[in-house]
Amino acid sequence: MCRESYPARYQHMEFIGTFSCICPQAAGGGDPRNQCVAMVNQMKIDPKQYRLGKTMILLKREVVDNMER
Repeated sequence: MCRESYPARYQHMEFIGTFSCICPQAAGGGDPRNQCVAMVNQMKIDPKQYRLGKTMILLKREVVDNMER
């Protein structure tokens, strides 16, 4: 996946913990994978900019840079 330009990798819970301050209402309880889906949908991240796996979410570097700002 790194070769496909998805260098940022987060476990689902790590992603939720790191970026829940951006959209706290989407990070509320439930399945961590579904919470990640809700968060990227609320942040309006283009589906081409991330990949969601069983245990991790992979993001393009530009997306992570924008979320960290």
